[in-house]
Amino acid sequence: MLIGNAILVRERGHVSIDILKNSFKSEKNKAWLDFYLSLLTLLFSIIFAWSSVQFVSNAYARDILSESMLQTPMWIPYSMMIVAGVLMGIHSVVNIIQDGAKLGKLEKWYASLTPVILVAITVVCYILIVKCSTPLITMGVLLLIMLALGLPITMALGLSTIIVIMHFDMISTASISSKLFTA
Repeated sequence: MLIGNAILVRERGHVSIDILKNSFKSEKNKAWLDFYLSLLTLLFSIIFAWSSVQFVSNAYARDILSESMLQTPMWIPYSMMIVAGVLMGIHSVVNIIQDGAKLGKLEKWYASLTPVILVAITVVCYILIVKCSTPLITMGVLLLIMLALGLPITMALGLSTIIVIMHFDMISTASISSKLFTA
């Protein structure tokens, strides 16, 4: 499943809500939005890969074994999460480069308000995260914003959850990978 997720990042095959993107008339605006969404996907991939490294390191250090008769060290199957996170990150970087190249080919790509609006949305999200004291409201609003922007549903769910977990210090980052693996 995790390798499949990396392939979906490469193919841009995740399910998303494209109402905003479809409402754009200009290819410049669509290209800027694609670039921004690729950056958010890269952010998710980095956080996922980093928490996976911590999770695998913990399983290795504690010598956690499977419950089967084979008693397989669990860091071995868990390491697939690192591979998937790195692959998602690599595909995200490739998407960012492709989106940047697409932007560069457009005439007057710099003459658009879309990047300013996307930066403003990012600032609003940051202020929400810092000022809101309720994790559920923060996560819900972040999720709705990311879905409205057209971020793939899996990335929107994962990124909004991870941001809230990390900001409100609800569990350790290594536990994020544990929850994702067992789910």
